[in-house]
Amino acid sequence: MKNVKANLQARSQQRLGSFFKHTSEEVQLLHAPSDLGVILNGGRNGSKFGPLSLENCLKSFIPLNPAKSLASHQLLNPKQEYKDTDLENLVKAHCHEQTTELNALKELMNTPCSLRLHLGGGHDHAYPLLKAIEKSKKDKILYLNLDAHLDTRTDTWNNSGTPFRQFAEETQVPFELVQVGTNPFSNAQETFSSFKNPLSQMRIFPIHLFENLSEVDSLLHYLQLKKDYFIVVGVDCDILSGSQLPAVSAANALGLPYKQIRKILDFYRNQIEQEEKIIGFYEYNPVYDDMSASSAKKIAYLIYESIYGSQI
Repeated sequence: MKNVKANLQARSQQRLGSFFKHTSEEVQLLHAPSDLGVILNGGRNGSKFGPLSLENCLKSFIPLNPAKSLASHQLLNPKQEYKDTDLENLVKAHCHEQTTELNALKELMNTPCSLRLHLGGGHDHAYPLLKAIEKSKKDKILYLNLDAHLDTRTDTWNNSGTPFRQFAEETQVPFELVQVGTNPFSNAQETFSSFKNPLSQMRIFPIHLFENLSEVDSLLHYLQLKKDYFIVVGVDCDILSGSQLPAVSAANALGLPYKQIRKILDFYRNQIEQEEKIIGFYEYNPVYDDMSASSAKKIAYLIYESIYGSQI
């Protein structure tokens, strides 16, 4: 039995988990383990467990040569349960969380790193991320949002459905929000309304444009024309249909094929010339995953390819 145990320990040293360090200039995993924004948006809770679940799944993969060092950072330590149902108190708690996360992100943005992977939690975490990017003196920002939902609600309180309108109306630099995979039946009419801030604009590539893989090329050509922008990619896990990925905050009837998402991320990794790249993964909810963690493995593999490139 000792030989079996030693053999299993030796195997574990071959996996990606053994390459996690205290700090890294290559890859940072930034944990935002809160689903309070999802709760305030009427979604089902549980995505607060997503970052750790995805990281643990990623650690089980085998790294490629040359192996890259990775570092994990906890951006906030929220309460595990919110028993107070008073909307005003929940909104205050959410505002405090976003301020805490923003401060942590601003500090990390001052450290060199070629790839930052922002792991939610709800999509509301995109707001402090964008604010931190703006504070790091980026002149123009383009956010590529792979998502069935626009997340541009006009609610008077901030939540996982409002981050992009919230940032777009506040920003003092040119901001373009490129929506990819939008489902018209999953978005209220108000979410399509233009921003009041003249520096901000939104362009929508709806779901019906992506019926085959070649349709992705028009999107990628558009991104090539935006090389004067600092480009950030966000993947809301409900960009995949509920039949492909059921473990999300709000399951989606239609979605982009997995292969198209991989192609977009591969293009960003290899064709967008930026010293620093940032990709966010949001709304994975392990509470609704199966015993094999099938949904986690699909998302973790997208993270893996974001680090090492396409393997298939």
